Amino acid sequence: MNVYIEFENPQVFDNILAHFSTEATTVTDIEFNKNHTPTGDKCNVVFTVRFRKRQPHDKVLSQISSIPGVINIEEL
Repeated sequence: MNVYIEFENPQVFDNILAHFSTEATTVTDIEFNKNHTPTGDKCNVVFTVRFRKRQPHDKVLSQISSIPGVINIEEL
C-alpha cells in the first residue's frame, strides 16, 4: 500500500512511524519532503507499507488520519 500523508511538523512523523510499528506493518520505502512557508513548515511523506495480515485500507487510513497533526492523507 502506498500512502501520501501531509502533516504539520516533523515531530508528527515520529507518531506516524510509531503507529506503523504497533500495527504489525513493515515500512519498505519512505519519501520525505519538508517545505518552508510563511505560516510555518509543512511536511509530507509517501510511505510504501506491507501488512503482516490483511487489513481494510479504509480502516488504516482512518487510524492514521486520527493522529494529531495529520492534515491530509490519501492512498496512492
